[in-house]
Amino acid sequence: MNQLFEIWSQKPAWERLSANDQQAFIDGILGKVGSLMETGLKLVASGFIDTELPNSLPFQYYAFWESDDLALVSQFAETLRDAGWFTYFDQLNIAGRVEPLPGVLEKHIKR
Repeated sequence: MNQLFEIWSQKPAWERLSANDQQAFIDGILGKVGSLMETGLKLVASGFIDTELPNSLPFQYYAFWESDDLALVSQFAETLRDAGWFTYFDQLNIAGRVEPLPGVLEKHIKR
């Protein structure tokens, strides 16, 4: 299983758009993402980031996606980029293949 975590916040360019333009942009994104979801991309969770937690990142929103197909995860990220998402939102992506925690932590040890 491959996972993608997105965290993002609105840029001032988003705030300058009218409500109608914002809605049209979001509708376009949802259409593109919906097509990818039909081919196996799964939204696991999305929400608002709690910035009161210790060491929290200063972003507003998050989404967590999964797919058996790593290429589909990459296609999703490219779809957002190509749609102009990064014009309106600061975003960080974290993606990777799911691995058991003991194996991940073992990589911290010098060999």
